Amino acid sequence: MHTLTLPVALQHPCGSVAPARIVVACDFTDTSNRAAQAAVDLAAPGATVYLVHVARRASDPSAPDAWYRTYTSDANNALVSLHGRLEIPAAVTVTGLVLHGDPVAELRQFAASVGADLVVTGKSARRFMFRSVAARLARRSPCSVLVVNP
Repeated sequence: MHTLTLPVALQHPCGSVAPARIVVACDFTDTSNRAAQAAVDLAAPGATVYLVHVARRASDPSAPDAWYRTYTSDANNALVSLHGRLEIPAAVTVTGLVLHGDPVAELRQFAASVGADLVVTGKSARRFMFRSVAARLARRSPCSVLVVNP
């Protein structure tokens, strides 16, 4: 993946068609929140934007189910809060959901299941030894990916 300092325009292979189904990877960082607004701004009239948070499963199988229920509830509340802060056109539907598992695998599978035209994610400002979710998504997504810089 290369980082550009210039703006990049997206164009659908069939012409200038705005995306009708957009999946946004949400981790509730400022960059992720800007990615959500970018997705809403790019959406076609009548589009659906899915705000998706993926909670990693604990490596310890004895982790209590109550913890997952609490985490899922907190993540759903954060998605509702994010939804309330977005400037959403009347003709665009925005819905949120929490999935559990590997973020890239879950986002890729969900994007394929809804026939997504675009996946939008924020790029982490931190450098990790392992590949970032954004980089892995760009390589493995079933559709185009827009990465929003921090």
